[in-house]
Parts: sequence; structure tokens; C-alpha cells
Amino acid sequence: MDMLFFENEIKKVSKKVGPSGWSTMRLQDPRINGQLRKEQVARETEARDVENRRNSLLNGDD
Repeated sequence: MDMLFFENEIKKVSKKVGPSGWSTMRLQDPRINGQLRKEQVARETEARDVENRRNSLLNGDD
């Protein structure tokens, strides 16, 4: 991921708002939102593939 601007300022803000506030602020970053969505889609796809594989083994389609 690209570095955000003013790294020192970001560190100061993260200390002031605390972990939960920092997490909320980061979730508003569209780059992070896009990454979270991409990871979610990958997990859903993997779960679907595992389920399909399990079903094919149970049905003897292999």
C-alpha cells in the first residue's frame, strides 16, 4: 500500500485518537476499503470452492 502523506502527523493523530478511533479513521480510507472488499471476495470464493469440493466428494463425483 502506498505511504500516506505526512507520516509524522499521522503517527501523532493515531496516538491521540487511540486504537478504536484510528481503526475507524483507517476504514474511511478508500484504498483500505477496496483491499478489505478484495479480501472478503477472496474468502467467499475460497469457501464456495471448498464447499463445492466437499459436495463433489460426498456425491462421488470425483
